[in-house]
Amino acid sequence: MIGEAHGGHGILRVGSVLALREALEGATRGILVPRGAETLEVLMELRSHRDRGLIPAFVEGETDRFLAELCDGVDLTEAQMSSRAEEIWDRLQGIQWDLLGSSLDYRLIAFLYSRPHRGLSPVLRPLTGRVYLWPLMEALGGGKVDPQGWIARLADGGYLEEGELVERVRFCPFCDGGHLNYVDLCPSCGSMDIENVQFIHCFTCGRVGPKEDFLVTGEMICPFCAARLRHIGSDYDIPMENQRCRDCGAAFSEPRVSCHCLLCGQWSDPADLIPRNFRVWRLTDKGVLAAQTGEMQSRYEVMDTLNYMKPEPFRHILQWMLNLSRRPPVEPFCLLSISFGDLDAFVARVGLRRAMETLRSIMGRIKEMIRTTDVSTRSEHEEILLLLPKTPLEGGLVVARRIGQIRSALPQEVASTLPLEVKIASVPEDLEDSADVDLFLAKLREVR
Repeated sequence: MIGEAHGGHGILRVGSVLALREALEGATRGILVPRGAETLEVLMELRSHRDRGLIPAFVEGETDRFLAELCDGVDLTEAQMSSRAEEIWDRLQGIQWDLLGSSLDYRLIAFLYSRPHRGLSPVLRPLTGRVYLWPLMEALGGGKVDPQGWIARLADGGYLEEGELVERVRFCPFCDGGHLNYVDLCPSCGSMDIENVQFIHCFTCGRVGPKEDFLVTGEMICPFCAARLRHIGSDYDIPMENQRCRDCGAAFSEPRVSCHCLLCGQWSDPADLIPRNFRVWRLTDKGVLAAQTGEMQSRYEVMDTLNYMKPEPFRHILQWMLNLSRRPPVEPFCLLSISFGDLDAFVARVGLRRAMETLRSIMGRIKEMIRTTDVSTRSEHEEILLLLPKTPLEGGLVVARRIGQIRSALPQEVASTLPLEVKIASVPEDLEDSADVDLFLAKLREVR
């Protein structure tokens, strides 16, 4: 026994990494970590565990923000710990436990799903080069994954959404460090040895000089022309220039600002610094669905794996190829349309997990048939458009036939519920006089 079960709720008091490893071999439903030398190591070890890293964890005693992000509560009563642990376990019953060990993305999403009132928050660590750290991501990824890139990828996939902005920090363009010193420099010679000086502009001779040079026994007398300066605005004024370089003597009102990186020593212009927003991130509805089903891709995103290109540049390339085909010699090419009928009905019949596996299998087989120069997109009709450059009609028909035969290799109960239709249009055979993309696509969708 590692330690006593705290309050009889299956929450064990664990004070060391060794004790934690022993606890995780049992059926503990949570841990309580006393504040001590190994508190951080225990929590980092727990959250990095591939299978049991999501169990509730609490800290006894005062702690900092970094540790608070890794645990589920600080200095709670037995009743509070028990209640919170039960809430977390109720949510954990709805995740796909078998995916925790194989998918780091899923582990993070499942953690946020099991703690619905929490977000993914950055924590200030001013003594580090990155300034802000992501404790949970550091722990889950074992310190081997770039948190910013990880967040960007999950946000692009629609699993995370922006929350409140915490801070905006600018980073060095050379070393990506966040420790910068903003230095005022002389705009003439670049020296940092500058001083604040009040200048006087004599209206009589037009000369400008430091105020101390004009003061003679309590009177204002121009050192250049000896004129007495009694009234500001009529005899003299105070120029905007209020700084002077002690190296070259230049006077100026605004210094040139440069940024000195205290980590790598490089100098940068402020405009060249890399601004980075640090904000809280929260799970989206798509992220919640992914946690419940284990599917990190939608059924349509699975289709975007055949050298995928966004629709707009795809149409641009297709139009360019159609325009080229108006000039001899004509370079043949084919365009295929691959559709699966009513995917919603297919998912309803076989279930989401099996439907996704089937689509991935089909996409994998199609990918083996095409070349790296072939590109695809997905149209508003939820069909895959596959462009085969330098491919005559005979070659395109071979590819279309092989794709159509994939369905016969599927299990009977799946093949009978998933229609797979392949259509083909080719140049020069289907080229209209106008060489318009929309007309060519309309020709493609006619049954050949």
